[in-house]
Amino acid sequence: MTRALADAVSEMGGIDVCVDIIGKGTWNKVEDFDDEEWGWTLESNLTQVFYLFQEASPHMINQGTGGSIVALASVDGIAAAYHVAYGAAKAGVISLAKTFGNELGRYGIWVNAVGPGAVGTGNEDWPEGEWRADAVNPLAPPRAHDIANAVLFLCSDLAARISGPDAHRRRRSHNPGTLGDGPRPDPRVPQVLRSSRRNGQQRGRVLWAALSDRTSTSAVVKIDHDILQECRCAGLRLCGGGRDGRG
Repeated sequence: MTRALADAVSEMGGIDVCVDIIGKGTWNKVEDFDDEEWGWTLESNLTQVFYLFQEASPHMINQGTGGSIVALASVDGIAAAYHVAYGAAKAGVISLAKTFGNELGRYGIWVNAVGPGAVGTGNEDWPEGEWRADAVNPLAPPRAHDIANAVLFLCSDLAARISGPDAHRRRRSHNPGTLGDGPRPDPRVPQVLRSSRRNGQQRGRVLWAALSDRTSTSAVVKIDHDILQECRCAGLRLCGGGRDGRG
């Protein structure tokens, strides 16, 4: 992880945005989950997210220009049935977003998690203009590029005051200008994903990390592709690859 981040910084000159997209849930009854299945699921869906964010954070802090960190969580992080390990891992990802958001906010870095629902294989065949799919989807089933658009929004300056799920609800109870009991926020204002230039370089350097195609579900691969496509359309520089080191 350390070498991969160093290579990305060397290639792009820094990191303004870090996106981690992962996904592989196994289905089983709680009494039938074995130690190997539990361990692999938490390592792949939670532990590696922590390592990536932990390694990316110092680079973004030292740049002094703020930035955005986004992880792909899941509604299963709130409640899950028949894939207990995946649900527990995604709950951990949501908690990571809260913690990193609390600690990195003073550097102008906002951290969020997107929790997709029943994306399935992408829902791209859902008819346009047909709503109220079911009780779970009162509007329409989410498509892969809908999730990609949510990630892109959270990476942009439009979300510069959104950090950590539900974090804003707690902030109101604290004195203005403080982050809980922590240090005062850094006064520098980030300008991530804008067309401005700093030291002759275009802003908007995006690092993304994903599981390899060998272990990713089809929906995650499609979301991954859509996020990259949206970033390219926005003129952003990209660096990233699979968890197995390819790409």
